Amino acid sequence: HSLETSSVGRSLGTEAGLKLKGLRSYASDIGAIVAAACVAHDIGNPPFGHSGEEAIRTWFKRPESAKSFLSGLSQEQKNDFLEFEGNAQGFRILTYLQNPNSVGGLQLSYSTLGAFTKYPRESFLKKGMIKASRSTRKFGFFQAEKRSFKETASALGLLRRSPESCCWARHPLAFLVEAADDICYHVIDFEDGYRLGRISFKRASEPLKEIVGKNITARLKSIPDNKDKIQFLRAKAINSLIEEVTECFVDNEQGILSGKFDRSLIDEIPSDEILDYIYEISTKYIYSASDIVGIEAAGFNVLGSLLEAFAGATNDVAHKGSHASERSKKFLQLIP
Repeated sequence: HSLETSSVGRSLGTEAGLKLKGLRSYASDIGAIVAAACVAHDIGNPPFGHSGEEAIRTWFKRPESAKSFLSGLSQEQKNDFLEFEGNAQGFRILTYLQNPNSVGGLQLSYSTLGAFTKYPRESFLKKGMIKASRSTRKFGFFQAEKRSFKETASALGLLRRSPESCCWARHPLAFLVEAADDICYHVIDFEDGYRLGRISFKRASEPLKEIVGKNITARLKSIPDNKDKIQFLRAKAINSLIEEVTECFVDNEQGILSGKFDRSLIDEIPSDEILDYIYEISTKYIYSASDIVGIEAAGFNVLGSLLEAFAGATNDVAHKGSHASERSKKFLQLIP
């Protein structure tokens, strides 16, 4: 999914660069930045995806976990665990964990880190301080990486939403990264649903044809296999959505640069209602399939057990040192 998203992101960035005044000569660079951010967009997700995130939050919200691991932390630090977010974990991996012996971790450009961060705020915001919007729905960095993000925001000249909180307006290219992910999430998952037999050819083909919106009947008839027809429609639909999103991005350039525009680009394009329909069908027939739900449910037990083992071992060694149990020492040896 990351490679597909990166390919779409490169097209979005390049096309936007070609259409924005004064940026034609930088179009390929803009495409490269968006593509790089898209490759990393899911890097911080735990096993079991969003269900895994919820499993981690649930574990830290238990009274025994809070008492053992969160006591003594600031409210902001506690919230990093209680509202655990894969996007923030992704920023941590890129700027520290993947290469901890080097300042800046992977040492990506500020532009790439800015484009990567869809939610440029910390986890804890005082009630009513920031107006709810697309970029404030989640958070994008932990307290441990707060200084790193402040440096990134300063270098990029991101607009601060409030002087009292660590919350900024998005980097403009973050909108394109989000759109690339949204396009792939809707269209490619939909194609996978047909390939896995979860939805019929008619149910899969009709909305994709509507997105393409061109007379492709003759071309479709020349393709003998239904699977190949869906692949053709998927490719055409993605191209159409890239065009729509690029136009939307260019049309809203001033609002994006001023921080006033803070919505998902795919919610503002002509195909938004069709994409909503695709999401409804996917939710009903693909994401809610019993085998997928079963795997996600198992994630709560798996991640809870792993946290119990490794967090418990960490506490044991921290408090008892060389007198900690051999089990705890062995568990810590497994951590890279």
